[in-house]
Amino acid sequence: MNISFVLAVYNKLGLTKECYKHLRKVYPKSPLVISSGGSSDGTKEWLESLEDENLSFFHDDDRLTFSETYNAGIDLVDTEKLVLIHNDMVIGKGFLENLDRLLDENPNTLLSYTTIEPPIFAGHQRPGKVILDMGTGFDNFNKKMFDKYVKQNKDKCELYDGAVFFMSGRKDMFVDLGGFDGFSFVPCFCEDDDFLIRAKLNGYKLKTTECAITYHFVSQTSRFSDEMKDKRENIEIFSNRNFVRKWGTVISTFNQVNYQQTEYFTYKNLNMGLTINDDSNLVLLEPFFNKINLGTVPQDYIDAEQPTTRYNLKSKFENYDDVDVMVKLTSVLTQEDFNNIIVLKMIIQEYEPGMYSIGNLSVEIK
Repeated sequence: MNISFVLAVYNKLGLTKECYKHLRKVYPKSPLVISSGGSSDGTKEWLESLEDENLSFFHDDDRLTFSETYNAGIDLVDTEKLVLIHNDMVIGKGFLENLDRLLDENPNTLLSYTTIEPPIFAGHQRPGKVILDMGTGFDNFNKKMFDKYVKQNKDKCELYDGAVFFMSGRKDMFVDLGGFDGFSFVPCFCEDDDFLIRAKLNGYKLKTTECAITYHFVSQTSRFSDEMKDKRENIEIFSNRNFVRKWGTVISTFNQVNYQQTEYFTYKNLNMGLTINDDSNLVLLEPFFNKINLGTVPQDYIDAEQPTTRYNLKSKFENYDDVDVMVKLTSVLTQEDFNNIIVLKMIIQEYEPGMYSIGNLSVEIK
């Protein structure tokens, strides 16, 4: 096989040790990369102590973003293909063999695998997600039940549309796309949606298979970790706002147009401008626009918002004429107007240059 595991970690050494132990029982000699961005719980020392000739690792004393940590691990891969995993996972038999073969058969594909999960987020649906309670941690994991499921499904290798972060592909695909975006999403969240959109726009197929199977204990390294549990909600809000700053719309807009299933999906990331008379709705409107003509620089807003983003907010209120589309709010902002702004960049993709009116929005496409 010509494929490597890539695991990014931040603290949670106990989880990493258990994941490593279980993985090596199934794949004792397969290439494995572990990348640690800022772990301070002994992870570095443990990695250095391992006598594993098939292990490569990266450690940085500084806290890196989720994206930067995975990108550093991907850089160390010296096989043709790779698969990204988490340390709250158990890997099933046949996992690598099936991914290796399917990626050879589908070379222009980002391929997700199946994750069986306990019913923690049972109402949330996504490709590759199977709800079956086989335990909430390594200490109560039902290996017998898991092995039985793997045996029953290991030959169901048809591909179906859609992909998520639990992905595999050729290393040159990750290089081609520039890896995950560690600038926009700090320290985490939304980087997977961003990567999948870029993959689709660059011509890669997004697929999932049932025959490469893991058990996932769910978010023990992110949402439910000690570090994240008290500030997770704010981090998710900030990351979602930065997604909008990058793309000009929300993630759900892409999902509503079924971009993953569209054979030839295109999206023009137009440079959008906004003209408004006051800053009363700035917290709502600012992320959707590259430039804003307010007649002044709203320093109080910038001071409050800038710590949540690496985008230069002050520059949005300077030199605002150089845009592809200028939107002017002609009256008081209504909920309907804001709903239109959310999807505006998507719906004007095929519009010809000219002036248009949408509710209280005057839209000039240049």
